[in-house]
Amino acid sequence: MVKADLKAGKPVLFIGTPCEVAGLKKYIKRIPEDLYLVDLICHGVPSQQMLYEHINHILNGRSAERLSFRKGQSFHIELTDQYGTVYSSEPHRDMYYRAFLGGISYRESCYECPFARRERVSDITIGDFWGLQDAASLPLEISEGISVLLPSSEKGKSLIAAAKSDMWIYERSVEEAVEGNTQLYRPVHNGLSARLLSMLYPCFPFDKAVRIVIVKDLILESLKNILRSFKPVLMPIINVIRR
Repeated sequence: MVKADLKAGKPVLFIGTPCEVAGLKKYIKRIPEDLYLVDLICHGVPSQQMLYEHINHILNGRSAERLSFRKGQSFHIELTDQYGTVYSSEPHRDMYYRAFLGGISYRESCYECPFARRERVSDITIGDFWGLQDAASLPLEISEGISVLLPSSEKGKSLIAAAKSDMWIYERSVEEAVEGNTQLYRPVHNGLSARLLSMLYPCFPFDKAVRIVIVKDLILESLKNILRSFKPVLMPIINVIRR
């Protein structure tokens, strides 16, 4: 489709993960002036099968029309159908989201990603501006979050300039963006939990495999919740003992 549109003389804006951008560049070979490339600050990508299996597990075979992973600045997973929300959860209660944020469900290649570095493969890199300093000093409402725009070419700069009137843009240091986004200088570490999930997932359904991998964390969280529920009862006793 991209190649066909370029042959037809249409300008093309391609947005994808860094590896997708690199793959397109290799396929196109010669990058024309009217092809603009934008890559995302990518943490890693789980397989599509994991997501489909997780949705099917939640909805028990029912279909969903929309899937959302964000609500403003907050992480939040939500599935909706034509009648409204059918599933809503905080990240730590959802096994797919928890595995993603924990960096244990990515493809093997993601843990050795050659594109997780400051040198980018596109004209512009976009993502959440984690690690932003003095956000309260910015003269705008940031309840919906702040994005980072990193131009890597003259085309990228011209693209930002063309859209500038529709955005609030403030210049910050590149170091500030890099320090807040680890994927701008290294890929996610392939730890024991990630390796264990890759071994268990072929043998167990996705949600069950994740629960097995993080069982120690789940037990500790349950114990903390139990202790928290007993706190109003225990505190008077503790105070009496102290006296």
